Amino acid sequence: MTMALYPDHEALRSWQGVIAIDLGDYRTARDCFLKLLNTESKQPLLRPCMLNNVAFANALLGESELLQEADAYSQEALAALAWLPAAKGTRGAVLVAMGRFEEAVPYLQEAMAHAEIPNHKASSACLLAIVQARHGNLAGAQLYLTEARKLEPRCHLLARAERAIDEASSLTDDGSR
Repeated sequence: MTMALYPDHEALRSWQGVIAIDLGDYRTARDCFLKLLNTESKQPLLRPCMLNNVAFANALLGESELLQEADAYSQEALAALAWLPAAKGTRGAVLVAMGRFEEAVPYLQEAMAHAEIPNHKASSACLLAIVQARHGNLAGAQLYLTEARKLEPRCHLLARAERAIDEASSLTDDGSR
């Protein structure tokens, strides 16, 4: 209802995208952030923030054609927002989506250490759990998953981290690793 009354309201559009991320509706989130990215704004940080948010949504969508855009957008956002833990978390998420796990770890660790929002910390912990699972470190993956659950029991990336651990565990269980 509110978006219908104020379709050009930047803060409302941004919150609509953030809520869509939390609900796991990454396509809707991406669309919201793209609309903001393509508007002229008086807010000087709107563009780098929207680059960051589009990159995060793209990474979570994981579609190969979006990952190149995510890579470029997250690098540009990080250059403008180097002080922001969320920008580091997004860069880490993009690198995980691209399979560049070793590069992702420092960004995710820093984002987790410095983020003030529990859900942001939990997202980084989930992504670190995925990295650990992909490296066959199930104990490390489980520790990060447990930490993510403590930080935010409804984190949108918990199921993704659990799947990565289950897949790694099944590889280890049948001796395929």
